[in-house]
Amino acid sequence: MLDNAPLFSLMGLQVTPHLLLMVLAILMCLTWAVFMMKQEGLSGKTAALFCLAVVPLALVFARLGDGLVNLHHTLDRPARLLSFAEGGFTLYGAGLGLVLAALLAARFGKIRFLRLMDVLAPACAMMVAFSRLLEGFIGLGYSFYVDNPALHFFPLAIYDDYWETWALALFVLEGLYALGLAFWLTKNRSAPGSGDRFSLLLLMYAVMQIWFESLRRDAYARVGFIRVMQLISAILAGAVLLYWLIRARKPLWHKAAAFTAYLVLLGIVMLMEFAVEYKVGFLLALHQRWGLSQTAHYALSYGVMLLAVLAALLLGLAARQAALKTQNVIDR
Repeated sequence: MLDNAPLFSLMGLQVTPHLLLMVLAILMCLTWAVFMMKQEGLSGKTAALFCLAVVPLALVFARLGDGLVNLHHTLDRPARLLSFAEGGFTLYGAGLGLVLAALLAARFGKIRFLRLMDVLAPACAMMVAFSRLLEGFIGLGYSFYVDNPALHFFPLAIYDDYWETWALALFVLEGLYALGLAFWLTKNRSAPGSGDRFSLLLLMYAVMQIWFESLRRDAYARVGFIRVMQLISAILAGAVLLYWLIRARKPLWHKAAAFTAYLVLLGIVMLMEFAVEYKVGFLLALHQRWGLSQTAHYALSYGVMLLAVLAALLLGLAARQAALKTQNVIDR
């Protein structure tokens, strides 16, 4: 685990390297967001309103989100929902707070909400990247244990002091993916205010998060066999896919087939979730016949899951392309 020992105390608050780096990351992303807003010709009033609202709203909803997905821990003490000292925040909750801040800024700045979100999308992805990369300081974002000593090196794996073993550094993988997404979004040349860049951010983050959430071994909420954040990711990605399918000039059967394919791919992901825990009879028998080790069993299960997620991503991008072609025809 990375060293996150308190550096000093400020008004009763323990200041740690994680906290300092998070504050620095927020300032950097806000600076980038303001720069992008100026580049797009948005007013200083809009930028100021967004910056003033986004941090408190993101913090409140990030904390509320954690309290709600872990409701069994907060039912007896509802006040804990807004107790920042308790710790625990969700990125989707923070994202909701950011969207509300953008709505306020767009309304009072008298600009279209989607135009503002398109401008903010790269900075949002960058903030996600920083948040994920910095999870290592608080011992989160670790995946399954790595048995092969040849793979015991950072950033592929990290030593878990608590269990005294090496674990896959999932927080690095998630952070690098979000970082690549941030820079890719800056290259997007869609029509300003179309909502395309914002929709791309939602789809590409949520789809891959379905797989990332399955790899997590810490700080995840689960209801029965369903991981809450994984379910939210699947719903969010499905909503963006449906939005693009509705906008595309395609036959109804084509749209229905595409969305059905997405549901089938989610079914494969769910099947592999059970397979990881050795709860799928025919797959278990097949693995035993092949004589797979536990490592090979995990690799096969998560590999099939990744292929299903990537297929869902391609399905979404194809729907986006069809929607853009339809919009271009309309504009002509």
